[in-house]
Amino acid sequence: MIKLFISHASEDKADFVRPLAERLKTEFQVWYDEYELTVGDKLREKIDQGLRQCDYGVVVLSHHFFGKRWTQEELDGLFSLETIERKVILPVWKDITVEDVKKYSPILANRVAVSTDRGIEGVVHEIKKAVDLIDRYKSIETEAWKAKYSVLDKDITHKMKAQARFDSVEGVQQVSAAARSMIADAKSRVEQLNRESDFLKMEFVKDPSKTLPDSLFILGPFLPYSESTTKPPRLSLRFFFRHELSNSLRGCELAIDIARLNEQHSWEATFDLLRLVPKFDREFNVYWESRDKTFNDGSAILDFAFDRFAEILRKEADKAGSYRY
Repeated sequence: MIKLFISHASEDKADFVRPLAERLKTEFQVWYDEYELTVGDKLREKIDQGLRQCDYGVVVLSHHFFGKRWTQEELDGLFSLETIERKVILPVWKDITVEDVKKYSPILANRVAVSTDRGIEGVVHEIKKAVDLIDRYKSIETEAWKAKYSVLDKDITHKMKAQARFDSVEGVQQVSAAARSMIADAKSRVEQLNRESDFLKMEFVKDPSKTLPDSLFILGPFLPYSESTTKPPRLSLRFFFRHELSNSLRGCELAIDIARLNEQHSWEATFDLLRLVPKFDREFNVYWESRDKTFNDGSAILDFAFDRFAEILRKEADKAGSYRY
């Protein structure tokens, strides 16, 4: 339960502070000298103890308060407990004006306060509202840093599990299956394009180097060309996946090239180059990353590759000249 320390001048007890303390006791724990001090207590030690144990200090400012040494020391103690994040002092003005407070403490004069003119119930209402508001902000701040730790914990846990999957036979098999599925889908797309196209027919060619078993080499269509062109330009779109280790994905990559081929099917010029490495998301599905792109699945990679291939085919066709009939 929230505990309030009531700082006041003894002259203000009878007509205000004692009734206020009695009313606050129904809502909070209250440190009030008449409740806490007994014969033989060391006054300074008890007050210091009360200040340390309380969450907020209700400071009843009055002309009597301004003239007391003890009240100033209590106020100094409350100020010492405050930080940028934690507001402790809840001022109550009793029979004083803002000018009176400014003369005593400009800092206190700038604080929102409640006047005793509101009556006991009005003062208690404002104290409850202030405490609820401050505690709500404290709760939000607490939840914020706890949420950061929770997210960090989940991120580190996933990173460790993903690294373990990365360096495992299971991880290699999963990524290899994803790459082969994507390459098979690429072949299906080309077959569909050939069925639907009147002129732009593509072919499949074997890997000239014979070193990439998980690969697909697509020889693009003959493009329109002018009489001055001895051979029609021909482009190739190739996909290949390679990995060297059976129990780790280190050095693994999925590559996409778009290039111009000569008559011997050697690459004369590369138009586009994409090197992708596999990653695992939080559900341990495979996704792919390059230096500046991320693809959630193989379908997104194929959309990107065939779109780029169509753009470059268009540029090459426009550059080559008119049709030869």
